[in-house]
Amino acid sequence: MTSRKLKKKTNPMWDGADLARAVECAVCADTGVADPPHTRRPTDPARVRPPGPAVRLNADQAGALRLAWSHLSDDGVGADPDSRLLALVCLLRGARTGRANLVGQDLRALRLRDPLASLTALTSSGWLETAPARVLEADPANPAPCAIPVAAGNPWGLGRNGRSRVSGWASRVLAHKKLRKKANPVRLAALHTVAHAAPEGEVRAGGADLTTACALNGAPELDAVVTALADIGWLEPAPRLTRGSASIGRLGRVSADLAPLPADAGSTAARTADHDGLGPDDVEKHAHAAITGREPAVARWVHDYRTLHGHGPSWATVASAHSWPEHREVRNAVFAKLHDDGWLTGFKIAYGLRPGPRHSERGGGPVER
Repeated sequence: MTSRKLKKKTNPMWDGADLARAVECAVCADTGVADPPHTRRPTDPARVRPPGPAVRLNADQAGALRLAWSHLSDDGVGADPDSRLLALVCLLRGARTGRANLVGQDLRALRLRDPLASLTALTSSGWLETAPARVLEADPANPAPCAIPVAAGNPWGLGRNGRSRVSGWASRVLAHKKLRKKANPVRLAALHTVAHAAPEGEVRAGGADLTTACALNGAPELDAVVTALADIGWLEPAPRLTRGSASIGRLGRVSADLAPLPADAGSTAARTADHDGLGPDDVEKHAHAAITGREPAVARWVHDYRTLHGHGPSWATVASAHSWPEHREVRNAVFAKLHDDGWLTGFKIAYGLRPGPRHSERGGGPVER
C-alpha cells in the first residue's frame, strides 16, 4: 500500500503508531478491511441538536421517573427543595446500580444555597452514603463515590440507555433557558410538571402532589411557584389554585413539547432506536445475547488480528466477523460490555483496539507488535 500523508489532527486519537500501521498495512490493502480516515468530515448542520431536551421521554421512561420521584416524596428524602433536588439527581444517576459519582461542580451547577447542609441532610439519614466534605472537594479526575442503597438492584426497571436518557433529559430541563435564573423550588416544580404531564399537555398532578414532591413550604410557596411558572409560559394560568386542587392545569407554550410521548408511541419507538424499532431495554437484551459467553473468543480474535496486522481492527470489522446485529446501539452496547468487563481496551485510539486484562489473566499471552 502506498504511503499517504495525513493532515495533522488536534484530536489525539488520530495520532500514534496504530493509525500509522493501519495506513501502511499490506494485509488491509489486500483484503480491503480497513480504510483509515485522513480527513475530517465537516459537521452537517442538520445533525446538530437544537438547545433543550433532545427527545421526549417515552411512556416507560416517564413512568420510571415518576416512580423514583414518588419514593423521594413518600419517604421524605430531603426536607427542602435544595436537598430534594440533590436527592433526585443522585437517584437518577444511580437508578440501576445504586452507585453514582459526584464532584463539587455538580453541586455548583445545581445552585444549592448550602451544599454541605443539603449533602448532610441526605447522608445523616443513611439514604446517601458518602463523605460530604469529599464531595465538595472532588473534581472530575477524582470524583467522590456515592451509594444509594435503595436503588441497588434496579428497582424501577430502567435499561442502561433508558437510565442515561432519563437522567440527561432531566438535566436539560433543569437547564432550560427559561429556568436559568429561577430559584430551585421553581426549577424543581417545572421538572415535576413536565414529567407528570399527559401527552396532550394536561398536568396529572394537583397542588398537594406538587407541594409534597418538591418539598415546598405550604400554600404560599406553592402559589408563588405556580405563578412564576405561569409568568414564563411554562404553565397556563390556573385560576384559584389551592393545595387541594386536583390539577394545576396544563403545560404552556414554552413546555408543551416536553410532555412524555403517548403510550402507543411506545418504549420501542423509532425515536429511541435507529432503523429497526429497538428501544433501550431491547438494545440491552440483544447486546447481552450477542456477547455473553463469547467474550474470551472475541478478545482472542482481536489478539490474532493485531498479531497479523500490527494494528487493531475497526469496530465494524469486529462486529462483522462475529455476526453481531447491524444496529448501531446494540453494537455500542456490546463494545461497552467488553470494555467494562476488561476484555478489550484501546477504544480511544484510532485502530488501537486490543485485548484487555481479562484476556491476559486467562493465559491469552501478550499481543505481538
